[in-house]
Order: sequence, then C-alpha cells, then structure tokens
Amino acid sequence: MTFAERIGNEGTEERYNFFKGRIYPALVAIAVFIGYAFELEFYSNIVILTSAIVAMLTTDSLKPIILPLLTYLYQVPLAHAPGHPTFSDFYSAPGRLAVIVIMFLLVAAALIFSSVKNRFFTPYGVLHAPFLVPSVILSLAFLLNGVLGGEHTLSGLGYGALQIVTFFVIFYFFYFGLANERGDELVGYLVYCAALIALLLFAETAFVYATCDVISEHSGSIIKENINYGWGVSNTAGQCLTVLLPLLLLGAKRSRYFSCGYFAVAAIDVICVVLTLSRSSILLTAIALVASLIILSCFGERKATFIAVSVVTVIIFIVLAGLYGDKLVELFRLLIDRGFSDNNRFDLWREAFREFTEAPIFGKGFFSLDIESNATAEFFPSMAHNTVLQILGSMGLFGLAAYLFYRVSTAVTFFRYPTLDKTMIGVALLTVLGQSLLDNFIFYFHPMYLFSIALAIVTRVTEDTKHRAFGDSGAFVLQRRKLK
Repeated sequence: MTFAERIGNEGTEERYNFFKGRIYPALVAIAVFIGYAFELEFYSNIVILTSAIVAMLTTDSLKPIILPLLTYLYQVPLAHAPGHPTFSDFYSAPGRLAVIVIMFLLVAAALIFSSVKNRFFTPYGVLHAPFLVPSVILSLAFLLNGVLGGEHTLSGLGYGALQIVTFFVIFYFFYFGLANERGDELVGYLVYCAALIALLLFAETAFVYATCDVISEHSGSIIKENINYGWGVSNTAGQCLTVLLPLLLLGAKRSRYFSCGYFAVAAIDVICVVLTLSRSSILLTAIALVASLIILSCFGERKATFIAVSVVTVIIFIVLAGLYGDKLVELFRLLIDRGFSDNNRFDLWREAFREFTEAPIFGKGFFSLDIESNATAEFFPSMAHNTVLQILGSMGLFGLAAYLFYRVSTAVTFFRYPTLDKTMIGVALLTVLGQSLLDNFIFYFHPMYLFSIALAIVTRVTEDTKHRAFGDSGAFVLQRRKLK
C-alpha cells in the first residue's frame, strides 16, 4: 500500500472516494491557511464552498463537509476582521456581500438536494431522533428569552434562533447525514480532522507571532493584547486548541500508521495553547492532558505506550523548568503577574445574577444584560462569562431547567454502551463546557460546530455498539439505517 493510499484509506474499508477520503480535508486546511496568510480568504472561500457543494452532490453523506465547516471561520485575517481592533468594512462591500450570499444559498441548495437524494430525513427517523424532547424545550427557551419582565427584542429573538442552529440544526443534519457511515470510521475521521485543525491553528499562531509584534523588544515578554487572529482573540484560539487535545491522543491510540504523528501534533497543540496566554485554556488543557493520559494508560490496547508517554511528559516539564526556568518566567511574565485574578468576572457574575432576580422566569433577554462594554456588540450581546449565570440572566429559570435537561439527556449517551472512543470524545467536549464556566464559548456559535458534530458521531457510535451487542454486522446496521 502506498503512502497516499494509507492517507486516503486509513480506518476505512469502503471504496476510496476523494471527497470522503483523507486528502480532500488536508487540501481544505491548506486552502484556509493560504487565504488567511495572504488575505485571499474571499477567493479561498469560493473555492472551498464550491468543492463542498460538489462533495454534497456526488456523495451519500455529509462527511466531506465536516472540515470545511469547522475551519470556515479560520480564514478571516486580522486585516479584514469586522470587529476589534480593525473594524474592517471588507465584507460590507456590496459586490463581496452579494457573492457571499449567493455562495451560501448554493450551499443550502446543495444541502437540501443531498438530504432529499440520500433520504436523510424520513418520517420514522425524525420521530425517533435522539434528544428530540429536550431539544424542542431548549429551543423554546432560546426563543422566549426576556418574555416576562425582560426585554423580548427582535435582536434577542434572532440571537436565540442562531443558538438553535448551532445547538440543534447542525446536530440533526449531521446525525442523519452521517447515517451511511460506520461509527468507528467516523471517529477515525474526526480525530484526523482534529489533527489538521491543530496544524492549521499552529501555522496561524506562528503567523500571528511573526507579524503582530507579539514579543516585546524591550522586555522579551509576550504582549497578549497583540495576539489577535482576526477571527478571534487569544482566549478564543486557546479554547479551539484545548478541545482538540483529547481527540489527538485518541488518534495516537487508534492510528495504525501515524501514531507518532498524532503524538507530535498533540505536543504542538499544547505548546500553542500556552502561547495564547489564555489562562482558562491552559488550565483546562492541563486537566485534559492528565485525564487523557490516565484513561489511555489504564484502558485500550496501547496502555504501555501511554504510560511511557506520561513518564516522558513529566520528565520534559521538569527538564524545561530546570534549564530554562528564568527565561520561561520572563517570556510568560504577563501570565504569571495576572495569576488567578478574576479579571472582573466576579463583577460580571454579580450583575448577571442581579438581572436574573429582576426577571426570574424567562430572564432579561440576550441583549438587555447591563454588563461589560463589548467591542463587537453589533454582532454579539454582552456576556456574563459563565454559562449558568448567562442563562439565568438572559433566559431565566425556564432556560436553565431546559439547558440542564438537554445536557443530562446528551450525557446519558456517553454512558450507554461505553467505549474508549466515546470516553475520549466526552473528555474533549467537557473542556468546552468547563471553559464556558469562565467564558462565553458555547454562545459564540463556532465552538458549538465541533460540539454538535462530535455529539452526532458519538450518538451513531452508541447505536452501532448497541446493534453489535445484539449480534448485528456493520453492513446490517447501515442497511437498517437506510430503511428508516
């Protein structure tokens, strides 16, 4: 088997298809970085969306559009960012805006065509869809933000509708759109995409450090305020990197040919998280690293390998601290000086709770919280930097009850017919929920794309594991899905 065949077919037994193989997502990642680095994202966007349209028209699943969706935002460079600090009007030009709208309409049309052609949504399948009741209730809570005692505005209604898209529409499209794929192969594809995203973010981080005067010439320390990717600030990039680590370590466990490559990318991912100077990301990455190494050292067929990796990791940290301790302290001076200060979060949390007490049933609404001036307020409402308090302040007790009902319902699927793959994906998703207790990630749309796709894959893995427990073959499971 050639190197290209290994790349294209690792983890799959089906006939090779370019769009469903491993080369296409790698090309997408390269196109994203080229568009980002050379400020050609308008053109790379057209190329990527066109390829995604062709993929949907010529394949029987939504697997090919996973990476284009997950990396779509990463094309926006600092020079063209519509928010802080550049406030560019690049995307407001009528010609560009018209092209973007046309491309999205074409993507939507291709998505609908693919859904109809491949019978993704059947009456039986929709009626028996997972998490249907909690999804409907939480959707209602999103739309009712600020109804009684708050400010039920059109902007709040629109923002709630966008949350429904990221929480549920994406999940159900991929849940049904991946029905023709085997669950274990989807896990392999997910960790491969995670590796590509980590390498892409590493390249963009290096680009930011090289072009944005991040290292102070005077003190040699990192200036966090200059770590701005355009599509997001350092904290956003840190979160996007943190969620990848458990998936990369899972890839090292699963891969037949590239286990060492996954370990290397995982190390790069950790370094990039540290370079973002995002305290919550560094904390959650450390927790995720320890938890992942413990789990993989105790379970699975490569326990000895991960025990050795754990020992080597500890030794590397000790050696680095001993040899370069002083230089590292100076480099990360800002991070050390800030320590574990609350960065005004306690004030935000108190204000969000006060808003909740004024409208306890449905909250004050997304755009009515009187907290924190936001440089991108025209796109996002001011946030409380805590999921629970954000929901209480904007959606009230009804919203919090609906959210907890939904979270418990989705958590159950990780414990039904447990597998190591599901456990590691669960660790990755827990980093998103954990960081959302200190920031706004689940309300910023993009982090929920990976969350929803991963949840759809886990749900498919659960169903496949259930059928195998009853003696069904993989082919029978796929045929059963098609009949539904």
